[in-house]
This record gives sequence, C-alpha cells and structure tokens, in this order.
Amino acid sequence: MAPPVDRARRAAPTRSFSKRGAAGVEAALLLMVFLFICLGLMEVARAWFDYNLLTHAVREGARIAAVTQDLEAHEEIVTNRIAGILTDAALTIAESGISYAQRPLQMGTLITVKASVRFSPVLLDLLPGALARALQLRTAVTTRYEV
Repeated sequence: MAPPVDRARRAAPTRSFSKRGAAGVEAALLLMVFLFICLGLMEVARAWFDYNLLTHAVREGARIAAVTQDLEAHEEIVTNRIAGILTDAALTIAESGISYAQRPLQMGTLITVKASVRFSPVLLDLLPGALARALQLRTAVTTRYEV
C-alpha cells in the first residue's frame, strides 16, 4: 500500500516559485517604464534637432535678407531659401515672414525673419485624446539691413 499523501502540502505553492513570479512581474513593469522614458528622451532629442535645424534655416534666411537689393520686392528669395533648407531635412515649413522696423528700407534698419514648423511626436500618437497633437516650433532672427 502507498504511503498517504499530505494534501495540504501538495496544494500549497513553493516559496521559490512565488518569488520568481513576483520578480517577473516587477521586471515587466520596470521594462515598460524604462522603454517609455527612453522613447520620451528620443522624442525630445528629435524636437531639439528640428529646432536647431529651423534656427539654422532662419539665420541663413536673415543673412540673405541683410544683403538682398530691393528686399521688399524679393522676399520670396529669403522664404525660398528657408523652405529649401527645411525641405532637404524632410521638414515642412508651417509659416514664415519678414518684418521691418521702418519703411522704406535703409542701411541699418532692423529686419526680423521668422519661421515655424510643425513637430509631431511619435510617442504622443500612442496617447488618446487631446494629448496627441502636433507642437509648433518657432524661431526668429533679427539683423540689420546692409544694402
């Protein structure tokens, strides 16, 4: 005859099994948080890169604006240069403009060149509702008219 089996001992999980399960759950939760933080840092780096590129394009446009003869009639030269730099980087210009401190333009007049692009974070597309929207990156450069 077989020895009697202790049913209470057989039904209870072992202590090492419950610790391993808890460690697996904790690791899964921490991994999700870690991945979310890493993706967030990548989005911030992408936005920073796009903003630096926008600033470079606007500075280049301001340099051209400072030395263009009859700038008021040829503003498209400046906006085309800004749009060209941003298009090469696969960014679409949202708006751009040139404003003057006084008219008619004279040497030394302040010129402000502005532009903006839309930045759509990939991470926010995963979130529902109002959080999932594009951000507007804007910059402006002021220089003196040299012609």
